[in-house]
Amino acid sequence: MTFNDSKLIIKYKGKGKDQRLEITCKSVDSGNDILISDCHISVWDNTVNSMQNYSIGRNWILNKYTKYDFENLIINVDLDSTNGISFTFTIDKIYIQSDCYDRIFEIKHSQSKVYKADLSKIVYLNFSQYGNEDLSIAKTTCSKTNILYNKGFWILISVTFLLVAVIITIKLLILKKKSNNETIRERWAARSRESQ
Repeated sequence: MTFNDSKLIIKYKGKGKDQRLEITCKSVDSGNDILISDCHISVWDNTVNSMQNYSIGRNWILNKYTKYDFENLIINVDLDSTNGISFTFTIDKIYIQSDCYDRIFEIKHSQSKVYKADLSKIVYLNFSQYGNEDLSIAKTTCSKTNILYNKGFWILISVTFLLVAVIITIKLLILKKKSNNETIRERWAARSRESQ
């Protein structure tokens, strides 16, 4: 995972050539906010033996002075509904915060709650649709050390995207296994027809 020229790049390469994934997003520091936009996912598709590219039109805005707490969310994402390409992001707990914050934004459920997301629309992500609590706190809270203020925030963002990449990879491996099982069944059926 790297930041190059205002881009967030997350790459995953498994042991085989068919285990590749790359997520590239544009990121802009606009003072109080970080805008993450223009994301592209490239993933190896076993059914056509080539890399497939998908764009995510959704933009994300994260306020630098807000602590984000997300717990027990399952987000189903359709990337290409015509071809049935979808991903499931399972979030047990993710905390995103900069060194100092004066607001806490929470989406917490006692049990996992499923949401459907359409990432093809070019709009800013509105967390309120997921049932949030937006709390202002009396004074600005800062961590004890202020050494890695900017780097710390970017590291948290990077770790968040890394978690998403790992979840996508796991789902792709499950899809690959399903397609391999279907291929084996098709071969078995063809052999059965030939022997008759």
